[in-house]
Amino acid sequence: FRRPDDPPEYFQYYLIPPAAAVGVFGVLGATGAASPALASTLALGSGLGCVAGISQMSNQATSRISIIAGLGGVGMGLASTLYMMNVPPSVYLQLAGAAALGGVAGQQIAHRVGPTQLPQAVAGF
Repeated sequence: FRRPDDPPEYFQYYLIPPAAAVGVFGVLGATGAASPALASTLALGSGLGCVAGISQMSNQATSRISIIAGLGGVGMGLASTLYMMNVPPSVYLQLAGAAALGGVAGQQIAHRVGPTQLPQAVAGF
C-alpha cells in the first residue's frame, strides 16, 4: 500500500543482478557451455536470495524490498532447476502450460479475495 505523498521507490533495480545471472546462465546453457557446477552456484544464489527476502520481512523499513529479493531468488532457482532436469522439450512445454493455467486460476482467486481477507486467501490457495 502506498500513499500518494510517498517518495518514489526504485526497488525494481535490485532485480538486475539476478536477471543478468539468469540471462548469462541461459546463454551458456543454450550454447552448451554451462556446467552442473555453474547450475549449483546459481542454485546457491537462489537460496541466498530467498533467505534474504524472508529475513527482510522482519523489519518494517525493509519489508517492501523483501518481495524483490525473493523474486530474484525464486527466478534463479527456477533457472537452475530447469537446466538440471535433462528432460525432452515436450516436458518443458507441459510445464509452461501448467504454469499458465495455474497463473490464470490464481489470478481469478486473487481478484475475488480482498487484501484484508487472509483466511479466505489461504483457503483459496
